[in-house]
Amino acid sequence: MYQPMPIFAFCGPSRSGRSELAEKLLSFYPEALTKWQQVTTRERRSIHDDYLFITPTQYKALEAGKLLTCRTHF
Repeated sequence: MYQPMPIFAFCGPSRSGRSELAEKLLSFYPEALTKWQQVTTRERRSIHDDYLFITPTQYKALEAGKLLTCRTHF
């Protein structure tokens, strides 16, 4: 049976600790939590951007449910 899972969204300005909080929670509860990969069509701004960069065409396919994305490490 499908069990709905809670979704956590950490909001705040740059350098407020969102990523650190998420990583700490993931380290405490690795079997219960999964990091949702952010997807964007914008240009990469830094080598440290934590996004999956895709084309606008791929994004439209993703929205339509016709594209499955996967990233093995974060």
